[in-house]
Amino acid sequence: MMKKGCWSSLPTTMEIIENLQIWSASEGYEGSERIKPRPVIFVDASSYTILQFSSKTEREGYVIKDWREVGLEKPSVIRTDRRVVLKESDIKEYIGVLTERDVYGFLECLREHPPPTA
Repeated sequence: MMKKGCWSSLPTTMEIIENLQIWSASEGYEGSERIKPRPVIFVDASSYTILQFSSKTEREGYVIKDWREVGLEKPSVIRTDRRVVLKESDIKEYIGVLTERDVYGFLECLREHPPPTA
C-alpha cells in the first residue's frame, strides 16, 4: 500500500491498479464555494487522497482515452497539478476503474509530471 501522502517515489503498477478507482465525490471549484458531484480517482484509498477530474481537457494531466468504458459522461482529464484529501462523507458513488490502456498512460503521465508533494 502507498504511504499516506507520499509522492517521493511512484507506487508499483499493482498498487496503482488496486487504488485507481473512480468515484463521484462532492468537490468544490477552485476559488469558489460552489460544490457539485464530480468524478475523482483514488490514488490512496486508505487516506481518501484523490486527484480531481475536469472536462476541460486542456488542463494539465492525463486525458482519459476510454472515458465511456469507465462510466464517464464526457471526455475528461485526470488533473495531476494537485492532490486533495477528502472526508469519507464527501464520497458518493462508485463509477468504475481505468482500463488497462489508461492505467499505463496515466502511469507514464505521472512519471513525466508527478503531482506536487504538498
